[in-house]
Amino acid sequence: MLPVLARAGFTRSATASMMFLGGCAGLALAPFAGSNIAILDASTVDYGTYVLVAAGPLAVLSILLSLLIVPRVQRRAVERGDDFYAPELAGDSGEQSSGEHSRRASIVFGIALVLAVGYATVSGSGTTFPLVALPVLAVVTALAGGLRADAAVAAICRGGGRMIETFLLFWMLSAFFEIVNELKPYDVLLAHFGPTLHDLPALGFAAGVALLGWLGVPGATAAHVVLLNKVFGALGTSLGITPAAWAVTYLWGSKADTYGPFPNANMMSVLGFAESTRLRTMLSVGWVLLIPAAVMYLLILFVLL
Repeated sequence: MLPVLARAGFTRSATASMMFLGGCAGLALAPFAGSNIAILDASTVDYGTYVLVAAGPLAVLSILLSLLIVPRVQRRAVERGDDFYAPELAGDSGEQSSGEHSRRASIVFGIALVLAVGYATVSGSGTTFPLVALPVLAVVTALAGGLRADAAVAAICRGGGRMIETFLLFWMLSAFFEIVNELKPYDVLLAHFGPTLHDLPALGFAAGVALLGWLGVPGATAAHVVLLNKVFGALGTSLGITPAAWAVTYLWGSKADTYGPFPNANMMSVLGFAESTRLRTMLSVGWVLLIPAAVMYLLILFVLL
């Protein structure tokens, strides 16, 4: 993508903004993302309902705001004049133009993905389904693209190798949450504020749970959802929080920290992909989305409850 965007005249900051807004919206919609599967399991809603009340609104808001944010970031970067890609990057796409094999692989991948998502939605498959579906998608796409077996295995290994750092990060986060689970901080809060929480209206309770999730560890979205559901799920359901409202609460509680208030792994990853160093721009982009999204989800919870 970088050579294409460079030839189109986009700056590094604008490219990072596009990747951030589009990537985070796509992650919220991704049917096989671990955090989304955790939300589906905890809230007991199907994928269609999840998209309708939770992920879909965030994706639409992200696209609409990107039409305003990205041009503004681009204009400011152009005025500075020091944020363009190197001319040699813009002059070389790095790959040959797509041939028949590439087109066929894209079509087959799209069809296979739709079938997999449809099956997962209808069957209510759990967290183990992506462990089977994703390798199958990779193999089917490789076959459709005409790759030899050794080339396909090499490509899969290269792709997996790029995620080693992420694997190690989440391995360390798993150890961290084991420590948190032993300390049981939420249990202390629940024991101290339990009587007060019982008297809260459903809307106030849901907003409070989302706020607690927002103050958690950025990047550990699936762990956020599991922990929040374990501590507050039964109490919230007794107060009248519906499955759809839980889906909204868990989504925003686990993903709000992606957009702020502090730098996080998602921002740093996007800056790396876009070869940009302007973290301040990423923070401002995140906050511009964070505030209206919080208001939007509060209104959605008001309607659902």
